Amino acid sequence: MPQKNVLNINQALILLKTRQQKAQQYFISLIKQNYFDLPQEKRLLKDTFLAEEKLGRKIFTRISSLNLPLLNIIKKLLFSKKRELIILGLFILAEYGRVYPHKAFLFYKAFAMNDDEKVRKSVVLSFRRVLVKKRKESLIYLKKLTLNFNIRTRWFVCAALSPTGENRWILEEPKKILDILKWFMRDSAMPIKEVLGNNLNELAKKQPEIIMEFVERQLKLGNLHTYWIVYRAARDLVKNTKYRSRILKLLKIDAYTYQKKTFR
Repeated sequence: MPQKNVLNINQALILLKTRQQKAQQYFISLIKQNYFDLPQEKRLLKDTFLAEEKLGRKIFTRISSLNLPLLNIIKKLLFSKKRELIILGLFILAEYGRVYPHKAFLFYKAFAMNDDEKVRKSVVLSFRRVLVKKRKESLIYLKKLTLNFNIRTRWFVCAALSPTGENRWILEEPKKILDILKWFMRDSAMPIKEVLGNNLNELAKKQPEIIMEFVERQLKLGNLHTYWIVYRAARDLVKNTKYRSRILKLLKIDAYTYQKKTFR
């Protein structure tokens, strides 16, 4: 890490004790600096928060060497009311959660309900860092949230289990995830239906038979919302000639159309 970066991180962390506003300015400058240090193609990516994630990891590694209270620092950032600092705090929380998952879980539900859409998206990406390291604990936690009445909490659970990026391991162990996703198969909220359909479609690329059997079971028990989810989840299954007739029969249609493409 460049010496200048280390010095600024150290100063910002120490200033949090007595001059919080000055410390916040330091952190925001560091986020901008990390953003411009990214390759141009990564700067153009939408909703990735790569600068905050990169800086969060740097800060986490510095805190222990300065013997500062880690959780207190995370709290000050999370409750700063500044979007950039909340997101930075969430990515430091992710590193903390990879060591102390149950303590980190106390924050995720609250911030999953945040009014700021970018904060909610960063909550998901932050949690996935914990999930990939502490799978058992994280899945138990997510399962407890499945019956939550808040749409944002339910969306958080579904989005956290998207089998992409760091979550590619899910493609090899889909049954653990399906045991959680099944609780949303009758959900009426469109954001949840979209994410759920996308998740199942992604899983079907790697595990078509498992997903085929799953949607068959769920549709028997489901409703019109289940039908919508299964239809969206079938985008790749219908491309596979082995499953096409089975999907068409399940959906009770002669042709499957999605984005101007039709399969019979």
